[in-house]
Amino acid sequence: AVVVCGYGEVGREVLINLGNSNHFDADDGIPTGLPRLVAFDTKPSLIDDIPLPASNAAVMYGDGENPEVLRSHGVSDPRAIFVSYEDHERAMAATSRLRTTFAEAPIYTRAQSRREARELKIAGATE
Repeated sequence: AVVVCGYGEVGREVLINLGNSNHFDADDGIPTGLPRLVAFDTKPSLIDDIPLPASNAAVMYGDGENPEVLRSHGVSDPRAIFVSYEDHERAMAATSRLRTTFAEAPIYTRAQSRREARELKIAGATE
């Protein structure tokens, strides 16, 4: 599955764009019926009040920057991870923590300046 950390405005847009692409319709080893796109957020209201952008998507309650939370929801080998947190320090922490656990997964992290982008790359974000 592809993971989106944070289901705020940017996280929703990422999930919608990924859901509208045809990259996740192919047989990628995910059992039929399981979501190919999974977003995580710690605000329960975001999970309950917003419709899913695609039939192959799920929004889960939990801290997406915690690898154990991802694993407990069945994500053991993510195809990619998108970190959509607005707060740079939180994005840095999430990128570093997720890179340590998921060394092979591409990690795309939100940056608001070139400086932040450089720091995130050093922390483990994919170019």
